[in-house]
Amino acid sequence: MQYFMIEYKHEEADEPWRVILELDDQRRIQRKVDCYRMGLEEAIEVNDTKPTDVEELAGLDGVVTPLNRLQFEDMWDHSHYMPDTFMGLFY
Repeated sequence: MQYFMIEYKHEEADEPWRVILELDDQRRIQRKVDCYRMGLEEAIEVNDTKPTDVEELAGLDGVVTPLNRLQFEDMWDHSHYMPDTFMGLFY
């Protein structure tokens, strides 16, 4: 497995400013955490079928940082304590 964090420089509230990725050995996204400026975090199990180029995903606006497994798992676990959907409005 490989782990990455992409931080975007935009200020848009409805787009994630930070994305945490877990890629398998074929570079397919397995899990990711989308972090929004309003403080919400969304953990998603993806099980993508196509390889992902992290640099391409980051584009010109994103900065890619490699992570280790423990860093990813910590962020993944933390995101599960965040409220989602309707309850997220009151967090």
